[in-house]
Amino acid sequence: MSYFRRLYQDSPVPMYIYDNDSYEFLEVNDAALRQYGYSREKFLSLTAFDLRPKEEIPTFLDANRHVPLSFNDFGIWKHIDRSGRIFHVHIYAHLTIFNGRKAKSVLAANIDDKVKADAEISQKTAEIKEILENLRAIINTTSDKIWSMDTQRRIITANESFWTWLDACPKSIPAIPCSEFLPADWNDYFDMAFSGKTFSVIWQDTLSPKPLFAELSFNPIRNEKQEVTGISCFSRDITERQLYLKMIEKQNAKLREISWFQSHQVRGPLSNIMGLVDTFNHDDAADPNNAKIIEYLKQEALKFDGVIRKISEEAQPNR
Repeated sequence: MSYFRRLYQDSPVPMYIYDNDSYEFLEVNDAALRQYGYSREKFLSLTAFDLRPKEEIPTFLDANRHVPLSFNDFGIWKHIDRSGRIFHVHIYAHLTIFNGRKAKSVLAANIDDKVKADAEISQKTAEIKEILENLRAIINTTSDKIWSMDTQRRIITANESFWTWLDACPKSIPAIPCSEFLPADWNDYFDMAFSGKTFSVIWQDTLSPKPLFAELSFNPIRNEKQEVTGISCFSRDITERQLYLKMIEKQNAKLREISWFQSHQVRGPLSNIMGLVDTFNHDDAADPNNAKIIEYLKQEALKFDGVIRKISEEAQPNR
């Protein structure tokens, strides 16, 4: 066996030669026999059509008409081995003369694992893209303001609510330090977050003509070395909730006041009435002192009525 023939047979890359007109195999190396699962004798009894799914044969015939003299990349094809398993190969081919017959020499590299891996990567990429799009939709449809900034305090990303709140175009802000357009008293919060602290605060806009409260959250963004490279920020309008809490606190204070009033102001007239009742002469209704006691009872009853009225007034809402 010549050196070049041995080089062909021992090549780790599957190769074969088939007749240009009959498509019968004329030669095959050991790597191709291992790839397709045939003995040498059986392989050489086949044609190039036997290695392909039927649906690809018309495309194969068309490509076969345009094979150049030099090796040419014919791309990725599906082939079939002896067991019927379909796998992907990358085909390189050129025209040649073999034993006086016009033929085509083919290199068929098995890339099935790569094709499947690429397909899986494409699928995962599409899934991740869909997740990101859904996440972006969720972030941009919330009324909460979400943004992040780098160590130079420039905006990196922000949702639509944030830009709407600033009444600014996203492209006009990122190069500007946020201290120029965000509330000045937030700078202390940014300092804490850049120092590595994660925290939330209730903030009141003291410059707003109307009551305005927000829940602010700050989270450091760290790299693989755990160095803070930025911060993510979150702002939620809680004005309605805070005003409701203040109303509840005011009502509770009023209830405490009423409770104190009841325990102190009601007790006086009530004790006097009870004392007068005890001194009333039940055995002799004509007792002259009974008339005085009744008069005193009327006076204490009026006092008691006044206390009840005051409690009722204090209990009225919006007072």
